[in-house]
Amino acid sequence: EYQLIYDFALDKKQNQIILLSPYGFIQSYSLEGDFIEKKVLPVKPNYYSIDWVDADHWVLWSCVNEEEEGITLVDRDSMNRTNGYWHNDRILDMGIMKPFYSYEGQLYFTTAYQNVVYEVETDTLRPSYQWDFGREGIHADLLEKYLSIENEGQRNDQLLNDLADGNFPFAMTVHHQNKRFY
Repeated sequence: EYQLIYDFALDKKQNQIILLSPYGFIQSYSLEGDFIEKKVLPVKPNYYSIDWVDADHWVLWSCVNEEEEGITLVDRDSMNRTNGYWHNDRILDMGIMKPFYSYEGQLYFTTAYQNVVYEVETDTLRPSYQWDFGREGIHADLLEKYLSIENEGQRNDQLLNDLADGNFPFAMTVHHQNKRFY
């Protein structure tokens, strides 16, 4: 029924398990594991993560070129694209493959190499808060170093080397929060 799964979600509205294939489709299963259906997603190179914006819309994450939208919103019933946003450098977005998390009913988005956490809405991303690590943080001038390297392979290698050597301050690869901590 499936070859490769990158993410899953629980469909609480229909009591189903949703599996996300990077090949552009989702598959639904009952909570007992019985196959229900396969739905094709709007065409994209890869889908890495899936979550809900609201009861009627999926939000999907893809690491794509700057000209394309990294975030795609899809109507849960028709599977048509309803919106899209987030234009960023693919290499700088690859540090995190599950950029969504929910807290108290709100869906959030962030990437590994920035200090901003966004609220995901059906029509936009809205900055929710921003980290300030002072001189130890990730600043625009630091990211410019990588953006100036035209070859993606070289840009990726430089970023990974700088992370390993401590020349790049950090990568946040998992995000969660509760009432006291982020």
